Amino acid sequence: MFVKIYKTGYISHALSIIIIAIVIWLPAFFAQQTGIADSSATSLILFINAFLEGSYFASIIISLIVVIVAGLVINNLISTNEISGKTSMLGFFFFVLVNASISSNIFVNQFLLASFFILMMVNTLFKIPKVEDTIPITFNASFFLGLASLFYAPSILLIFIIWVALMIFSVSTWRDYVVTLIGVLLPLFFTFFWYYFINKQELFYAIFIDAFQFDFSIVPISNIDLTIAILLLGFVLFSVLKLSGSLMERSIVLRQKLSITIWLLVFSFLIIFLFHKHPANGILLSVPVTIILTNVLAGVSKLKWYDLYISLVLILILVNHYLLLF
Repeated sequence: MFVKIYKTGYISHALSIIIIAIVIWLPAFFAQQTGIADSSATSLILFINAFLEGSYFASIIISLIVVIVAGLVINNLISTNEISGKTSMLGFFFFVLVNASISSNIFVNQFLLASFFILMMVNTLFKIPKVEDTIPITFNASFFLGLASLFYAPSILLIFIIWVALMIFSVSTWRDYVVTLIGVLLPLFFTFFWYYFINKQELFYAIFIDAFQFDFSIVPISNIDLTIAILLLGFVLFSVLKLSGSLMERSIVLRQKLSITIWLLVFSFLIIFLFHKHPANGILLSVPVTIILTNVLAGVSKLKWYDLYISLVLILILVNHYLLLF
């Protein structure tokens, strides 16, 4: 039902997705839960949390707003780059679905904010085939990644995705690769300068050293969280295999963009696997997962079983969030 409906792009469909997001986030306003502490949080996210402390509702509302705004941005990215073949609301729907699947994402957190800037990075990178001078595009993309690393430090490793994108788009000038380093490091430089100015540069070092400690532990989650994660990851794996098998059937530019997306999924998963574990760090997968699911399902004509599967996942997500009230 949902996939079939959102394969078209009407304003009423966008409004219905916003209503679905509000319905999912609604129980958090009454549950009065507390966010999960995270030792990998940077000073910037700690400052935001401290600023919002005493305003439980503000943290939930901002989280909801960021998901909705990012969902609209990624849906525009998908439509503009013809990833779905035509204008639809599938990207918006899947982005909300993936973010809502992680119950601890109801509060503002570093993974949500980092994923927003990663989305802006991808949106910028996809413009490379349309321009002759790629240096401004490369700088902007890398600068967005630098901003993402201010919220979640290990995301800086996605600089390899920018380099992969440059190679896939056949950008061979050395200046673009140098500009990438400048763009990524610039936000970190200004942040370090601030720490140095207040004589707390040791704290800056400590934050990044702690963030890059390897962690192979398993995060304890509820049975329903685990069920939702397995269902979504299984569907994502199926979609990646289906996409990989038909990748050569796409146009050259679309094939390049989808290849970058698959690499982004792989690198994001490695970051989650290698570094500090948190129930919400799966949000880092939301951008590539949304693009892949949208592209695959947009090309499917018989949607009955896909719709039943997605409907089941959505029902489980709703149940999971409303269990907070009990």
